[in-house]
Amino acid sequence: MRLVQLCRSVSVALLLGLAACAGDFDTYRQTIGEFQGATARTSAATQGFLLELNDFERTVEFARLRYDADRVLDLERLESEPFSPEAIQVRVEAFRIIESYTDALAALAGDAPEQEWRQASATLGERAGTLLTRVKGLTGSALEGVPDIGGPLERLLAFGGSQFLKVRRSRALDAAIEQASPAIEQLSQLLQADVRTALRLRETGLDERLSAAVLTYRRVQVEGPPTDASDVKRQYILDHLERALAQREALTAEAGAILATMARFDEAHGALVAYARSDKSDQELSELIATVKSYGAEAVALYRSVAAVGAAG
Repeated sequence: MRLVQLCRSVSVALLLGLAACAGDFDTYRQTIGEFQGATARTSAATQGFLLELNDFERTVEFARLRYDADRVLDLERLESEPFSPEAIQVRVEAFRIIESYTDALAALAGDAPEQEWRQASATLGERAGTLLTRVKGLTGSALEGVPDIGGPLERLLAFGGSQFLKVRRSRALDAAIEQASPAIEQLSQLLQADVRTALRLRETGLDERLSAAVLTYRRVQVEGPPTDASDVKRQYILDHLERALAQREALTAEAGAILATMARFDEAHGALVAYARSDKSDQELSELIATVKSYGAEAVALYRSVAAVGAAG
């Protein structure tokens, strides 16, 4: 009788343990899904920032012409693009590769992992290979300023494989994260540095625009006694200064939010890596959930603010 009771107790404990493990894995899966969604929003917002770089520079050049009577109107300069389309596309595709990585993790954690994983991991490898070929083919001005992302792209070419489908999915996720994490971490750092460079260039252009307007305003002031014409000109310049200052503040806020959210991505991805390497305790799972939720909230706020600015513009 005691032996039977002991066996029953062991069976109940085993079932409870298995149920707890299943619950933890479901939570792990859900957290990876939240990480995927947050990364998609971060990527979309940042791509918009990058795609507007050349339009912004052209606006600044028109402002220089407006306030500097001695500046030569150079149509070629107005038509030129400080950032080559190829260089901008490299940056955009690099963000999409990080998205593809999170898509692959979500596929592996999904309800039909075999089919979805094969497709998602193949997409990641194809994108990494295509972008690597494109980067290697850039020359001259098209290559100028492009971040050196060749190393992480080469490492991502080997990502994936059917071996992840031969083990329990929690172990498969751990292994996939472990395999890709060095390349993803390096790619993220390179892209953050690149966004900072783009921000500095845009701030420099805005500062020149503000300086030109201030000089013109002072010139109007010293030209002689106030007249109706000079007053109209002065009010026009003040209106322009007000808009330019607001634009600079908005730019700083937008870029700051992008960089802060990208840093949150690093934290959330670091938490995923730490959990993949851990003993999977309740505390470690709670820390992962909290970090990813914080990243998700910041990504939602960024995406909404950029969308609001776009709608207002």
